[in-house]
Amino acid sequence: MICANAVPHESRPGDRLLMSLLMRSADAILVHTAAERDALMQLTDRPVAVAALPPHLPAGVPLRRPSGRPPTRRLLFFGKVRHYKGVDILLQALTHVPDVELSIVGEFYEQLSELHALVNRSGLSNAGDRTR
Repeated sequence: MICANAVPHESRPGDRLLMSLLMRSADAILVHTAAERDALMQLTDRPVAVAALPPHLPAGVPLRRPSGRPPTRRLLFFGKVRHYKGVDILLQALTHVPDVELSIVGEFYEQLSELHALVNRSGLSNAGDRTR
């Protein structure tokens, strides 16, 4: 089983019990951080291994693209947009990586105006913005 967020950030009654039962049904569990491993080891006796996430952007000198061509790298942030998910950090990082297009798709729990302000302060273009 591959597991992310073994313990919900916004816990409800019964979450730990249900997650414990689910994890006990697996032969082994793979997580992406030591913190997740430690949390799961509190819930199950199954083996838990850590496998770091691969880098999403290649290393090296970025290539500049001619105007009018689509970006060579496209990123997708998909899911619930909450502060702890790091969309603000992702936007700040994009100021250091040229030739990237980011789509943020999901359910927003933050003020869109704050994300728009960050985009504007960072000098990132939101020409393709289709927020509702």
